[in-house]
Amino acid sequence: MISCPLISSVAGISNVEGITGLVDDARFPKNSLDLVFMAYVFHHVDKPVPLLRSLQSSLKPGGFVAMAEPKPENTEKSARMLTRERVGQEAKEAGYQLDAVIEDRLKGDNIFILRPIVADAPESQDRQNVRPALFRYRARIGGTRAHGSCNKVRVRQKNGSRPPV
Repeated sequence: MISCPLISSVAGISNVEGITGLVDDARFPKNSLDLVFMAYVFHHVDKPVPLLRSLQSSLKPGGFVAMAEPKPENTEKSARMLTRERVGQEAKEAGYQLDAVIEDRLKGDNIFILRPIVADAPESQDRQNVRPALFRYRARIGGTRAHGSCNKVRVRQKNGSRPPV
């Protein structure tokens, strides 16, 4: 395992702080994150509900969790297969709603968007933040342009309908 201080010194990055978390306690500072992004992590977690619960306190109002995970047919045999139903159930148990699933945009992966269910923070239920945040992220990492191909992303609500754009 490579620690963050080593990566920071080799890459010359000075604004990275290493946080060693646990599966049931991410140990992020409270109310500090707009987005938690996991790629190819969640399907390897044996106890996903405690992990998701531990992330909630670190999210700012309006914050959300995005996960890029392999489609069930592309999941290795030793890992959990993540379907819309399974992620939705685990999210609900942890106090989230499955806000959207972006399908068929990535060749072998789905992107799951989870929002905390917080009665006193209506901005955490704002579906209009999902697409713009995704496009800002893609533009920042040098993916496809932030405009132009946006209409090709398929965003589906839990009931299968498209959310308003």
